[in-house]
Amino acid sequence: MTAPVRVRFAPSPTGPLHIGGARTALYNFLLAKSTGGSFILRIDDTDRERSTRESLEHLIEALRWLGLDWDEGPEKDGDYGPYFQSERLDGYQSRVDELVARGVAYPCFCTPEQVQAGRERMQAEHGKLMYDRRCRGLSEDERQQRVAAAEPHTVRFAIPDGSVVVDDQIKGKVEIDLGQIDDWVMLREDGSPLYNLCSTLDDHDMRITDIVRGEEHFMNAVKQQLLFEAFGYPVPRFAHLPLILGKDGKKLSKRMAQTDLLEYRRLGYPSPAVVNFFTLLGWGFDAERQVFTVEEAIARFRLRDVGKSGSILDDEKLNWMSGVYIRAMSRDDLLDGVAPFLVDAGLTTHERIAQSRAWFCNLISAFRERIRIYSELPDKVGYLLADDFEYEPKAEKNLRKAPETAEWLAAYKAALPGHGVPPSLPDREPAIDEVVQVAVDADEQRIRESDYSTPHELETKAREVAESLGIGFGKLVHPIRAALTGATGGPGLFDIVYLLGEQRVVARLDRALAVLGSA
Repeated sequence: MTAPVRVRFAPSPTGPLHIGGARTALYNFLLAKSTGGSFILRIDDTDRERSTRESLEHLIEALRWLGLDWDEGPEKDGDYGPYFQSERLDGYQSRVDELVARGVAYPCFCTPEQVQAGRERMQAEHGKLMYDRRCRGLSEDERQQRVAAAEPHTVRFAIPDGSVVVDDQIKGKVEIDLGQIDDWVMLREDGSPLYNLCSTLDDHDMRITDIVRGEEHFMNAVKQQLLFEAFGYPVPRFAHLPLILGKDGKKLSKRMAQTDLLEYRRLGYPSPAVVNFFTLLGWGFDAERQVFTVEEAIARFRLRDVGKSGSILDDEKLNWMSGVYIRAMSRDDLLDGVAPFLVDAGLTTHERIAQSRAWFCNLISAFRERIRIYSELPDKVGYLLADDFEYEPKAEKNLRKAPETAEWLAAYKAALPGHGVPPSLPDREPAIDEVVQVAVDADEQRIRESDYSTPHELETKAREVAESLGIGFGKLVHPIRAALTGATGGPGLFDIVYLLGEQRVVARLDRALAVLGSA
């Protein structure tokens, strides 16, 4: 009977979670959930100098923002802990001693200078920049004497002759000439273990069945497979994910590759859009569809469908996808996403949003088609939240375009009391916006009866004003838009009238009339 899938994401807490690490965590999560297996978070923190609590907290926050919750790991006990590598050190030394006793590993007494000199000689004589194995040929008596004398030494794994085949679930079967592999260091002089030793023993002890990670770890798989076999342990299934490439098709630049995953949150991307986008960096849902939920991805995900070639990190595609998610969100979810950006821009407060939540839902509904990420919203809605905006040159030109503009604006202002424009904040009852939705078709705007007009009804009444003036509707709406927004484009004009409310509309018309009167 096949054992249940157990996969692990094993980051080092030495810095923020980056793009490649996030994609690796995501694919491990998808594999576990698609097979009914377990997703384990293990913290590889044996680099004591560089590991920090801050980095650990960042990793956990980033994974949770992506929704990649783990079954075992920090804050979640399981049967195979502890889940910090630094707490698992006691079990390493005795097993290395076993390998040394069997001749599979050996003490190396070379100084760093001797190691470097040997590497340079191997490069010159054999074209291989690798340790020359000078301590591998020492007699057993000499080794024991030098160890007994407490001579500083590391412990190296003795790479066997011949070749090895790594059966990779993505790359296929790859044969490696072991003559190209160094006798790698397992233990430092101070007895502390290095990555390949820790990782192999922890994967065995935690019953990891599948090791899914980036292409850059493939040669580590060779060393680890040999170590699994040396101990007589079952070898997990390996899968090495293809590189993430820049838009030029080349390896992602270091600056981009090390982008802090939470930078996407700070920039205003919805986390489901980021998950969707990262899922496509090597795997496809089907030939027709690029937007899908994580639940849908789990139902279809198979490692065999991951491509062998690199995937392009296309930020324009991410922006497009983010816009799709924003347009599909509920009004409440979208407001929760954009609220911190409105507050950070100084346009409002969380308290004001809570007091007038339905109004703010209507505000963002008017703009959802015009943004791709949350952080784009403040620049677009500033004039609806603050009255001290400047007229754009083109908007001011629209105000002054016809000699009769002041007359038309005055006529519209005079007619407003009969149009049913709702009051302006803060005198506006929340119930007013709870019964009307902006930025939808006319027959969908009114949810139930209201004492005030919908944007569609406000437009109908403005058309009546234009008709009474004997002018085309465009001649009236362009200067009204300029007066109310200081711009020439934006959402539906009567969505804006509805959102501003009667008092603020009148004040802005008065301001425009004053500008025209001073001409």
